[in-house]
Amino acid sequence: DAAFVSFGVRNFADREVGLRELHRVLKAKPHATLAILEVSAFPSDSRLAPLARFFTESVVPVLGRIVSGHPDEYIYLQESMAAFP
Repeated sequence: DAAFVSFGVRNFADREVGLRELHRVLKAKPHATLAILEVSAFPSDSRLAPLARFFTESVVPVLGRIVSGHPDEYIYLQESMAAFP
């Protein structure tokens, strides 16, 4: 048994409550697995920050428009990354 969250923890209405609920569900299953995939912004003092910012602000929305036809969703992605600790 397992639970997977990809780019979703940042969207929990209450992060502590959401993680507690994941724990509650998984603790009933011995050896259950929880996998969380998240990203956040690079620290501003990182040498890679300008490159990462360019990629998320310029490249990702263009790729999103090409692949999905919905670039606004990819703009939301960069905004939520910046707000996530």
